[in-house]
Amino acid sequence: MKVCIAGPFNVPGAIHAFREDDRHMLAELPGMGGYCVTELALARRSMGLDTVVISLDPRASGIERFKGDKIEYIVCPRRMKGLLRDAYARERRVLGEAIRMAGADVVHAHWLSEYAMGALDSGVPALITLHDHTLIMLKYLDARWILGALYALLTLRRGRFFTGVSPSVAKFGERVSGSKIPVIPNSYPLAVREMRSGGSPAKPFATGSLRIVSLLGSIGFKNAKGGLKAFGLIKGQVPEAEYTLVGPGLDKTGPLARWAAAEGLDEGVRFMGPLAHDKALDMVAKSDVLLHPSLQEACPNAVIEAMSLGRVVVVARNWADAEWVVEDGGILVDGRRPLEMAEAIVQLRSKSEDAWKIAEKAMKIAETKYAPENVVMLYENEYRKVLS
Repeated sequence: MKVCIAGPFNVPGAIHAFREDDRHMLAELPGMGGYCVTELALARRSMGLDTVVISLDPRASGIERFKGDKIEYIVCPRRMKGLLRDAYARERRVLGEAIRMAGADVVHAHWLSEYAMGALDSGVPALITLHDHTLIMLKYLDARWILGALYALLTLRRGRFFTGVSPSVAKFGERVSGSKIPVIPNSYPLAVREMRSGGSPAKPFATGSLRIVSLLGSIGFKNAKGGLKAFGLIKGQVPEAEYTLVGPGLDKTGPLARWAAAEGLDEGVRFMGPLAHDKALDMVAKSDVLLHPSLQEACPNAVIEAMSLGRVVVVARNWADAEWVVEDGGILVDGRRPLEMAEAIVQLRSKSEDAWKIAEKAMKIAETKYAPENVVMLYENEYRKVLS
């Protein structure tokens, strides 16, 4: 069974899988994120399963193909503006052409926008993965996304086979599509295995430290301001505490850093901005706590990665699937209450052995629920259903 995965692709994170002669060209086509798609493709490759990845990049001038060991990458051009006005017409056309060119038996498209629409246009049997709740996200995005939400709803009505990355996302998809939608979560990255190969991770707070990290973004629902307010309260009790913020809009010259300085909340804070995925993982591995104050998520990679690395996760419970994602491998708090977030972290530090037990539970949960091989096999079962 030849599988084609269509979605955003993080080329730097997968460049090692391609021929050395092509890597300089691939470096000029870095893609547009898509860590979960990238990790799925790499996990399939590690299991000896042939995979074609099809993605869009505004730097591509036409359809380009790159082959590696058990993986092929087909990159197509993408506009930076005007996609919603014509319902992604150009992108759908070129994606459909690339999918047919790949000669796949089944195409696995991610998100409900151009990739899913192009997959359905291609005529190749398609599985579509939902990564968020379209109607809830409308509350947090500006008015121009109303049209994008309409396309997503129409795609749900048009498609037949779907998966969702969390229970609430799957239920939303079921209500709109009328199809039964299984839940298959994102996986942790294979790089975690390499990072853990040296033995058990260091116990949180082992040296009396308090190093907090958040992998977020500056968009409002990610609630980075709430995290900074919580850290300000922590800093008053633990002067040596450190807080590292990683993600788009979180650089040291950005608006959030300026806001923190104006509010007197920048002491002990490192604004790192966007980092390569491996560097972000390293930041998490060296921390004691991952604070995830986001008010809306489905199956957040940052939380899964921190759990798999044996870090304590303190996660806002304000989104529907927080308890399902974390189970008893972390602490749930009210992301709208900085004091509650701060108290949870300070208390964890004062009871470091209890914190380590929570981190151990998190690793066990991650090793079953979010293990790359398990996620790959769940999707393999769905591909067979599509073809049958």
